[in-house]
Amino acid sequence: MLMDRLFLPQSSSVEREVLACLLLDPALMASVRSRLTHESFHNDINRFIWEGMTVAFERHQAFDEVILRETLVDLGTWGRIGTQALASLLDRCGSIAHLDTYVDRLLEMSGRRSMWHASKELGSIAIDGELSPDEAITEAEALVGRLRMEGEYQTEGDDAGDVVSDYMTTIHAIQRGEKQPPRISTGLYPLDKALGGGFRPGWLVLVMSLNGHGKTALAVNGFAWAVAQQGRPALIISLEMPADQLVGRLIAAESGIPVQLHDQKGLNEDQLVAMTHGAQKVSAAPIRVVGHQAATIDAVRHAARSFKAQKGDLGIVVVDYIQLMRSEGKNGSRTEELERISRGLKELAMELDCVVVSISQPTMAAKRATGRPTIRDSKGSGAIDDDADLGLVPWLLHNVDENAKPWEAEIGMDKFRHGPRRNLYPSDIEWDGSRTRFITTGASFRG
Repeated sequence: MLMDRLFLPQSSSVEREVLACLLLDPALMASVRSRLTHESFHNDINRFIWEGMTVAFERHQAFDEVILRETLVDLGTWGRIGTQALASLLDRCGSIAHLDTYVDRLLEMSGRRSMWHASKELGSIAIDGELSPDEAITEAEALVGRLRMEGEYQTEGDDAGDVVSDYMTTIHAIQRGEKQPPRISTGLYPLDKALGGGFRPGWLVLVMSLNGHGKTALAVNGFAWAVAQQGRPALIISLEMPADQLVGRLIAAESGIPVQLHDQKGLNEDQLVAMTHGAQKVSAAPIRVVGHQAATIDAVRHAARSFKAQKGDLGIVVVDYIQLMRSEGKNGSRTEELERISRGLKELAMELDCVVVSISQPTMAAKRATGRPTIRDSKGSGAIDDDADLGLVPWLLHNVDENAKPWEAEIGMDKFRHGPRRNLYPSDIEWDGSRTRFITTGASFRG
């Protein structure tokens, strides 16, 4: 019997992908539990966790690790599972975007296991001497009929009518003021307006420019900080600079005290007070900075999932910058590696329903040119801009034109998959050098 169990169609890893997706977003339980049962899980521990999730969802319509643990204790199965089993769910490599595929795979394997068990029952029916041939055939037909009903599951996707109904229900709720539009402000009013109200969760945003033109400032001091100020958690993967330097930039952006002065003697009392207030705001913001230990797409995925699980939400992930990332393996060329990383970042945005901002370095040819580059000049692979929903190129005019004012800036919108492109010019935005931040034109006083 043990050998039979070992060789039956099964995949503990796929089972755990499904459970991990549900732990990350329990709202998905409403649709998944209509397709799966405890028999869909072959691994005992995975089956216990599934049963705990089902009961917890029925009781609370939501759950987290704490509620799930309490439910498992009530069911008497916690001793068979343990803390490590739950913690390891966040270490898996899959994606919520692939949940339907995982469920389909589980259904396929559980269906084949049911077929195997049914074959044994058919054998028993065949040798049952108490049944006439006609009775045996009737029993066999009934068994096959039950098997066919149990194996019914949908892999055809969503009917257009259902999607349209949900879509229009949302639109009407927004128009009546019953629901907020699914937008996240960029912190720059002209950019929000150009995008139709701000970023949409699920977007991959590419920020690329030459060194010294504010690409990290736009992504971190601009987008990440703006999202955090809206109460949405912001995760910053800082592969180019240590966490303290990045935090120093945020403090400079809030205090107005340039970062290059922070560790110099001679700050006056007003400057120290401004820095202290800025530091308190940064400290209280829902921001997490992860360094070089998140240099792979799997590590970024794990950091983002963990942060969302802890906070219950995730607004934005900023990766600074993509060319410093690497794959776990060594298969393929560097171009192919960057393609996998770029696609992985887009899948992460869709899985966690957040914005992912990828900062990119330019090619050497773009560095030698004098004009504003385009996102096509991203170093390493065309997939970097192909995967992006939005491509932005910040540009500080005084770096290339001695007659330009120090606050004059532009942001090129080289790509916008969801609408017309609109570049931002000095009449729209400015560069605040002391705060290392792009701002809406007229939003501050220039001395």
